[in-house]
Amino acid sequence: MNAEILQFQKLLVINMPERTDRRDAVTLAAGVSNMQVEFVMGVRGESVPEEALPPGGSTDSVKQSKGIKGSWRSHMNALHQ
Repeated sequence: MNAEILQFQKLLVINMPERTDRRDAVTLAAGVSNMQVEFVMGVRGESVPEEALPPGGSTDSVKQSKGIKGSWRSHMNALHQ
């Protein structure tokens, strides 16, 4: 399937900087399928301060894992982009 059929302008791909294997695989797949991709740098959860989380996202009764925090911040960065 190509981008014209799906009517996407481009796909945003969240990728951790050290995962060059995944970046290479997505770049190759995009080239073969004629899709435009743009990479958004993934965020490590330990770098996200508690104050930056949405209200109710992390309380004493509900602790979010580092992975969930990083994923949330990465997706918010993609939305901003």
